[in-house]
Amino acid sequence: MWVKVVWLLVALGSLGALGLGGQSALRREGLASAASPLGGQQVDGRPHDFELRTLDGGRLKLSELRGEVVFLNFWATWCPPCREELPAMRDLAERFKGRPFRMVAVSQDEGWGELQGFFGPLGGPPGITVALDPGGRLARLYGTEKLPETYVIGRDGAVLARWVNAQPWMSAEFVTWFERALASGL
Repeated sequence: MWVKVVWLLVALGSLGALGLGGQSALRREGLASAASPLGGQQVDGRPHDFELRTLDGGRLKLSELRGEVVFLNFWATWCPPCREELPAMRDLAERFKGRPFRMVAVSQDEGWGELQGFFGPLGGPPGITVALDPGGRLARLYGTEKLPETYVIGRDGAVLARWVNAQPWMSAEFVTWFERALASGL
């Protein structure tokens, strides 16, 4: 009996080595290499799960977004490049509205007052979930080096790529990359 089980595991491993069982690994590798010319960095492994309060009074838990491509951006209202990239983020969120795509902006501000003053009475930009990470504990856990910093997490819950600094998110190259990420099923 055990010999059959071991043989089956070896056979399945061989299929993966031949590329017959490793299609998701190939798709992930393709996305990582496509992110590189855009300044993206490959990040191995799964992101840290978290639960944060959101500007609209709700709660956001990363693990509950499984099945969606998650654009996780660390930013702050006092960061000029962060403020400059917000319109492109808003437009990207609008572009993928109705698709399994979620944009989350995790603020490094100290309190809700700064965010409410920045966004005004209407709250955050449409299509973007704004959360607060006072003290930057979550950003440190992710290894964030500089603001803004963005992690894109695949539908399977693994990190697809990371970008440091503001990016032209609505450029044709980035839009194509996100289309590939959504189509990959990862």
